[in-house]
Amino acid sequence: MGKKSVKDIIGILLIAVFVVSLISATALKLCSSQLGDLNWKTDQGSWRTLTAIGNKIEVGADPGVLQADLTELCLRDPKFGDLIIIKEDGTVVAAKNTDAVGKICLITSVTNIVNGLPIPFYRYNSGYKKNIATPKNYYSIDLKPKYMLNKFGEYRAPGGSLYCIYGTYKVDPGVITKLNSINRYGTVLFQAYRICFILFWLLLPVWVYMDARKSRNNAAAWGILTLFTNLIGWAVYLIARPQTMICPACALEQSANAKFCCSCGAAIKNCCPQCGTEINNRWLYCGECGRRLEE
Repeated sequence: MGKKSVKDIIGILLIAVFVVSLISATALKLCSSQLGDLNWKTDQGSWRTLTAIGNKIEVGADPGVLQADLTELCLRDPKFGDLIIIKEDGTVVAAKNTDAVGKICLITSVTNIVNGLPIPFYRYNSGYKKNIATPKNYYSIDLKPKYMLNKFGEYRAPGGSLYCIYGTYKVDPGVITKLNSINRYGTVLFQAYRICFILFWLLLPVWVYMDARKSRNNAAAWGILTLFTNLIGWAVYLIARPQTMICPACALEQSANAKFCCSCGAAIKNCCPQCGTEINNRWLYCGECGRRLEE
């Protein structure tokens, strides 16, 4: 198989991988949208109360005030299995279970392609994660079978600290089933996107290297640059790459300025036989030396 054929195959693979990654990313966004629809809201009264608690956080309300509002909300809406307000360091500042106040509760919310960032090394997850080295004052959210963990909002206090409201809320079993199904599809799609991302990242510098080697254009340097910068390096290469043409005799890529093939010596352009100036087929005389051009 010739070098040209290998480069063409890599180019086709790059296009195919790029298309599959776009399809996977789009499908992941659709899954994310469906997850958002399943990311249920409480009744309007409870939701307004949660929003009001968040507004109080933003104006610097005392933790005692937040605790009172949280307790009142849980008494009014028994569907809350657990409800807590935590600072960004994991400290619980208010909770339905008052024994949790002051303890550490670790919750992760990882953002990736599902939320718009093309990073394939983290799968979207919003939920409870137990630290391996759990502190003595660790508080674990009770995840009951019919309850789902939800992030009800995040708010920044006047001092700059970030507060998040998390809780478990009772839902119908059908919602759990549908959520699990979407998660399974999302996992497959994400793995497909991850594989395509890695393949594209590795194949693009190979294509650049082979293309640059054909035109004798410092292939190793361009390949390494593209390996570390990917699309940016590829774009720079396309801008800096010299114009080329193909020898009609041996099919070797040549500089666009060449008049004869550097491999087989065949004429690439029509030139004056006397002075070597490139000529047009319709000319009767050479514009450089004045020689009459025969048919």
